[in-house]
Amino acid sequence: SNACPTRGKTTQQLKDAGLIDSAGNLATENDAAAVWFGTPWRMPTAAEFDGLVDNCDTMWMEKGGVFGRLVTGRGVYSSRSIFLPAAGYGNGNSLYGFGANGNYCSSTPRPNGPASALYLGFATSDFYRSYLGRESGQSVRPVRGCAEVGTMHVGGMTHLSLDLRTGDRVSAGTEELTFSNLW
Repeated sequence: SNACPTRGKTTQQLKDAGLIDSAGNLATENDAAAVWFGTPWRMPTAAEFDGLVDNCDTMWMEKGGVFGRLVTGRGVYSSRSIFLPAAGYGNGNSLYGFGANGNYCSSTPRPNGPASALYLGFATSDFYRSYLGRESGQSVRPVRGCAEVGTMHVGGMTHLSLDLRTGDRVSAGTEELTFSNLW
């Protein structure tokens, strides 16, 4: 919308306004993961997504009835993996690509067009980084340090992927979920 305080702003203007930090990532108070779950939760940075694409092998698979990509580290990290659900993306009131692709937003805006943010994208045959408008309704996969991974889908078209330690509990409406180790 034209009322968006970041629309049409340069990266420097976003830094000057305190919307992004000196490294070019969302400031904590503007980070969706930090706002929803509190610190130390945060959205991944472009550098972290770069690490996944450059240092991991991926495989399209179905896990528990959910399609997505299994991302497995190489070398000393080959025993570590994460499953990213193909949660699709939103546009207005519609959800597209559910079960066929995944778009996970980072906290890093596009340097020459900060209305877009770097995202991690995948489908059945690809795994990549690109830029997409932040209004597109991408998934957010919060991270905190080096935690184990769990995934939760909340209500209808709304979905969240969460980075939780084994045994963590999260309340979602009337449901309480306990996450198990997926490593």
